[in-house]
Amino acid sequence: SLDYHYYFDDIWEFNLEAFWQNQKINYLKDEISMMGTTAYQNGSGFEDTLTGISLKNKLNYANNSYFIFGYEFTNHDAKRKSLVYYSVPGVINYHRMTTLMDMTKQSHSIFALDSHNFNEFFTLSGGARYEFSTYNTDRSYRNEMSMNIPRPPSSNIIDSTTLFDTNKNTNNFAFEITPNFKYSDTGNLYLKYERGFVSPTPAQFVNRNNNTSSGIPPYYSSNLKAEIFDTFELGIDDFWWDFYGFNLTLFYTLSKDEISYLGNPHSTSGSWWKYYNIDQTRRLGVELSLSQNFLDDDLIFRESLTYLDAKISKGVNDGMRIPYVSKIKATAGLEYAWNKNFSNFIDLTYFSRAKDGGTIDENTGKMSKNSWIRDYFLTDIGMKYNYKKLQILAGIRNLFDKRYYTYQDSINDQYLVGNGRNYYVEFKYAF
Repeated sequence: SLDYHYYFDDIWEFNLEAFWQNQKINYLKDEISMMGTTAYQNGSGFEDTLTGISLKNKLNYANNSYFIFGYEFTNHDAKRKSLVYYSVPGVINYHRMTTLMDMTKQSHSIFALDSHNFNEFFTLSGGARYEFSTYNTDRSYRNEMSMNIPRPPSSNIIDSTTLFDTNKNTNNFAFEITPNFKYSDTGNLYLKYERGFVSPTPAQFVNRNNNTSSGIPPYYSSNLKAEIFDTFELGIDDFWWDFYGFNLTLFYTLSKDEISYLGNPHSTSGSWWKYYNIDQTRRLGVELSLSQNFLDDDLIFRESLTYLDAKISKGVNDGMRIPYVSKIKATAGLEYAWNKNFSNFIDLTYFSRAKDGGTIDENTGKMSKNSWIRDYFLTDIGMKYNYKKLQILAGIRNLFDKRYYTYQDSINDQYLVGNGRNYYVEFKYAF
């Protein structure tokens, strides 16, 4: 990533941000049971590339008042390669299934935000954002099979290729308004209303079906809509006795067409997944965040506790819990600076149990047989090192390699495991 600031004068500030992010996942060895034999998916994999640029201007037009406006472009390219091979001696000489997918999303956004300080006690902020996105999906599926039907020496050879593509444009708009009241030198009380959106990723526009006897093709469009939400928030933020930070937030969110997921790309009966919109959901929650600074800020403790009641509030699943959402999240962390250049930290995170997606009736959309996903606890450690204009961050996530699930199908005893112990290094340099 690149972050560039330029100050034309005391009023006008320009900021340019550019980034590139790439993630690859390859199946070095992957075997599943299929039709009484072993099927191999070696060589399959995923690649996601995200690039973008943001141009932002800030005009400081009055004391503690400013106006921000700009433009942002992002390009998300998601590639998928699925290779499945198996054979049944005496019956199927070979069966190769090759799927190649290239899914892209390009987004153009313009935004503006104004924050005006009326006096030493009251500030009013408000902003808006418009996004135009284009989606393109190209997929090819090749099916190669040699069968000894009827029995040798005759054989039946199949070699067919099917194509699938989708194109879609979307328009989304968001805005927010936040009045802020300063009741002391360190304390603020604020109200916030936000109408926002979550636009689908390119991969979410394609569903996978592993039961073609149902009349649904192997791949088909999910016809997703963007998720639209309204959030009402009340918060208080203060810093007491020069060492104790306190933040309490109450919030209520009503979402229409929330994007949800059901499926298992590693299913023993063949990979399948489905992205769909939930009619309407609501979230009611409270979050408490605390911090304590000691030894001239060399030693910092941080704690947080979040309670979230998340339910479906409309449609055939009215009153049911939103799948994969924990009611309780608790964190605790410690950071110690050995000197002005070097520090270590440890973060502990707990997620309470949640409901899985159960099964969904294809005709009515009714969920049923939702089972509990067990709670889990994660530990992360790391370090920060600063040398002149260079900053190095390194650490270990999920230090104890805790096993937890990001997907669960308890009916068929199938699960997707979350990231195990992993390592990272980040470099930041200020020019």
